[in-house]
Amino acid sequence: MQNCYKIYFLVLIVLLALSPTRAQQSNKALDYMAKVTDGQRQITSEMLGYVSAVAHNKSAKKVSKQRSEAMAAISSARAKALHMSDFEGDSALRVASYNYFNICYIVMKEDYGKIMDLEEISEQSYDNMEAYIKAQEVANEKRNEAFDKADREIKAFAVKHNINLTEDKSEEGKQSEIVSNVTKYYNKVYLTFFKCNSDENYLIKAVDKKDINGVEQNKNALIKHTDEALPKLTEIGNFENDASLINSCKKLLDFYKIEAEKKTPTLTDFIVKSDNFQKLKTAMDKKGSGGSQSEVDEFNKSVKDMNGAVVVYNKTNNELNENRSKLINDWNNAYMAFMSKHIPHHK
Repeated sequence: MQNCYKIYFLVLIVLLALSPTRAQQSNKALDYMAKVTDGQRQITSEMLGYVSAVAHNKSAKKVSKQRSEAMAAISSARAKALHMSDFEGDSALRVASYNYFNICYIVMKEDYGKIMDLEEISEQSYDNMEAYIKAQEVANEKRNEAFDKADREIKAFAVKHNINLTEDKSEEGKQSEIVSNVTKYYNKVYLTFFKCNSDENYLIKAVDKKDINGVEQNKNALIKHTDEALPKLTEIGNFENDASLINSCKKLLDFYKIEAEKKTPTLTDFIVKSDNFQKLKTAMDKKGSGGSQSEVDEFNKSVKDMNGAVVVYNKTNNELNENRSKLINDWNNAYMAFMSKHIPHHK
C-alpha cells in the first residue's frame, strides 16, 4: 500500500471573485482544518516513533513502555476529537479525525498486543515467524487505510470551503515511507535466512542426540533450503546500492550449505562409530574374560576407530562452532548497521 502520511500547506484561495464574507468564511474553515490536521500529525509522529523503535530494537516487547506512552497520547487526541465542535454543523472532518485516532488506538492495543504475543513464539518455527511478520504488515496496512480515509475528508472539506491544498510530504511522512520500505526489504531477507537457520538448529539438536535419522533428515532439508534461498537472495537484490545485509546473509547460507554437505558426514561417522563402540563394549563387559580372540580384535579395532573419530569430530565441531559464532555475530552487526543507516531514529 502506498504510504500516505502528508502535511498540507494550507493556502487560502483569495480571488477577486470572492466576496469579503466568503473570504472570512474560508479563513474560519482554514483555522478549523489546521487544528484537525495538526492533531493528526502529532499522532502520526507518535506512531512513527514507536514503529521506528521496534525496527531498531528488533522487538516490540523491548519498547513496550513507548507503546504505552503512544496509546496514552492517542487516547487523549481521540477524546479531544470526540468533544471538538463541528464546523457550522459539518461533522465530517471531526468524525474522520476521531476515526483515525480510534483505529490507531486499536492497532496499538490489539494488533501490537498480538504482535508481542507472537514475538514470544516466533523463533519456534518458520510458520510462527511468518505469522509474526505478517501481523506487523497488517498493523501497518490498517493504520495507512485509516489515514487514507481521513485524508479524503480533508480534501473534501478543503474543496467545500475554498481552501487550496499545496500538498507535500511531511518529515514524518518521509520517515514513515522509509521505515515501511526498509522493514519490508529486511523481512524478505530475514525470512530467507530464518528457514535455513531453523534447519541448522534442528540438525545440531539431532547431532547432540546422536539421532542418525534426524541428522540425515535435517541435513537434506538444509541442503534443499540453502539451494533455494541463495538464488532468492540474488533475486531480492541490494537495498539502494547497499549490499551489506544480502552479503552477510549469503555468507551464512554458504556456511550452512558447506556444513550440511561436507561437514555433517564427519559428524555422522562419529555417531555411527560411537554407537558401534558402545554396543561392543556392552557385549564385552557381559562376557568379561570369556570373549573370543576375534571378538577382542573387533573390540580393539572399534576402540581405535572411536579414538580417531573423536579427534576428527572435535576438530570439525570446534571449527563449525567458531565459524558459526563469527557469522551470526556478523549477521547481527549487519542488521544493526543496516537499520541505523536506513531508518532514522524518530523521537
